[in-house]
Amino acid sequence: MHHGSSRYQTIALLAAVLCYFSACDQPEFEVAQGQKILMDTFVSVRVFLQGGQDKAPAEAAIADAWHEMARLDTMLSSYRDDNEMARVNRAAHAGPAALSQEMLAILKRSLELSGQTAGAFDVTVGELTHLWGFGRKPAMPASEQIAQALSGVGFRFLQLDTIGSTIQFSRENTELDLGGIAKGAIIDAAFGILKDAGFDDFLIDAGGDLRMSASTLTAGKRNVWVTHPRKQGEFFARFELDNGAVATTGDYERFFYEEGKKYHHIIDPATGFPSHQAVSTTVIANDAMTADALATAFFILGPQKAIAIAEQLAGVEAMVVFENGQHLEALATKNLAPKIQFLDTDAKDKNSDTEN
Repeated sequence: MHHGSSRYQTIALLAAVLCYFSACDQPEFEVAQGQKILMDTFVSVRVFLQGGQDKAPAEAAIADAWHEMARLDTMLSSYRDDNEMARVNRAAHAGPAALSQEMLAILKRSLELSGQTAGAFDVTVGELTHLWGFGRKPAMPASEQIAQALSGVGFRFLQLDTIGSTIQFSRENTELDLGGIAKGAIIDAAFGILKDAGFDDFLIDAGGDLRMSASTLTAGKRNVWVTHPRKQGEFFARFELDNGAVATTGDYERFFYEEGKKYHHIIDPATGFPSHQAVSTTVIANDAMTADALATAFFILGPQKAIAIAEQLAGVEAMVVFENGQHLEALATKNLAPKIQFLDTDAKDKNSDTEN
């Protein structure tokens, strides 16, 4: 079995999207920033200030953001046995399990997104995730194991009491895994801290998942670059964005080969196997939690279904990259399509087919 490179070794190459500023050419900018390894990826926080502005308040806000991100990362991880996630997974089969306000909000939003994506996004895939082992040692599970795990998968097996702040599972083998939405929730928490501290120009980048805010100081100075899903170290496309969140997921991030076949980490909750409807999806939304979850869902749904859903969701834009034979093609929402500059000259823009 051949495994993809470890996430720590390839952070620079696996970042799904990168955001560049022309700040280095703008003498009026000051930047307060910090970088850490968090959520198994490289996270950076940058606050942009007027030239000569005191950095100390921004640095204090960044420190507060780090503290909150680390706290939530510990709370939401599926690879610990001493946190709220583990406690809920142990207790919710027997009866209502108490939830923190943070966990309640994430689960409530998760169920909304599950409904909007016909179950393509589903947080009840915990047993499947552990079977495939992408968090630690990936391996192909036996078909019997997958079938057994699938019997507990389904967001309708969750009984969420938003008034009492509890959750209960109606199937014995249901298990939560918030891996498809936790990073977004953590980014959003950091965003709130920086906003509450009075800052309007900043960027949070967690392994390529972004949330940004811009005023007149930095507006019009940002390009989001989407990593090429098949050409390591190259970019597939780019577009401008000042405010909002961006998330990209792809089959190149975590994977292994067995008997010559590639298995990646984006598991279809309907089949229990990796989805092959796309190779990369990029989603723009008003918040990182929504962008994060929809990037996973749209990958599983494939281009036609994903874009149809995205067109119906307020504040959501998307691009789905998929294979057609030996070539890559991309389909995007109608508002995003004209803003995309494709950097791979061999790729085909399917939106141009629709226009002709």
